[in-house]
Amino acid sequence: GAVFGIDARIALVLISIASFAIAYNKQSINESKRLKEVTFNILEIEDALMAEYKKNYHDSVLFTTNYRSLSASQKQEILGGKSHLFKDPWGNEWAIYAFLSDPDVYKALGEGIQPACFTIISAGPDGYDKVARDYSSGVSDYDGCSMGDVIASYPANFSQQFDDLFYKFTTVGFEIELNKNVNERLDEIKTSLVAYARAEKLNRISHCNELDPAAANLDSTCDLDSSGVYEQSELDNANYFPKSTLDSSAAVYANTATYNPTVATDMENMLYLIGLPKAYAYDNANRLLYYNSNDKAATAPEYIASMYYKK
Repeated sequence: GAVFGIDARIALVLISIASFAIAYNKQSINESKRLKEVTFNILEIEDALMAEYKKNYHDSVLFTTNYRSLSASQKQEILGGKSHLFKDPWGNEWAIYAFLSDPDVYKALGEGIQPACFTIISAGPDGYDKVARDYSSGVSDYDGCSMGDVIASYPANFSQQFDDLFYKFTTVGFEIELNKNVNERLDEIKTSLVAYARAEKLNRISHCNELDPAAANLDSTCDLDSSGVYEQSELDNANYFPKSTLDSSAAVYANTATYNPTVATDMENMLYLIGLPKAYAYDNANRLLYYNSNDKAATAPEYIASMYYKK
């Protein structure tokens, strides 16, 4: 993935024949400036593809529609609006292929991942898509993209220059970092939720028990069942987690404000309430936090909250 800066990756790309294959003759040597330019272009496109992948993740349009079949506006969006990337240095349209792996197949560091593989191909100085044509007919899935070789066979009478350039990469590194970041963030959210609920319960019971009975009976935050009589058992049985709209059970909540896990601002406000950054509403793959304050639909303690990130 786009882990390193462009400058740091130049040497890596030029010496990694398995990832970046260049074939050229005497004519292309004279075009060293364009060869250098195409190297930078390919790495910029990698960064753009990774940015688009992080934004749309597994819903990227590239997994369902060939890049060359996209509209001009879609291509511009994928390339980050950088006009100098719309064509290669020889004026050819790029060939870009994207393949998403099947779910529940790959693991990294003991955790499941669903990586993608991308290939970027330039037709080179002669403008003939030899590699792209062979690639499109010979590669159809993630395995073929990530582990297969690009076919580069030619008939004896083939006269076109063998000058295509290609580069392929996977998102495995990003998926590993994403899992790590998500796990750490969810642990932090869980810890903060439990601490918030515990503090809310202690403060509420302390507040209501310190009131004289008549005042406690009139206080709706104490008399949760609105019976006109406050009893501590009402508070003991309440759910002190911020209430998710996913909970349709008869559980009584200490606080009546609700938070919809499909609305970003609600998740931001819930996180702010428990003392965490609003930015935690999204993970690094732009997935929204999906929070349920009563996963088991309990009507008495113990209440169990659940959360994960989803599109």
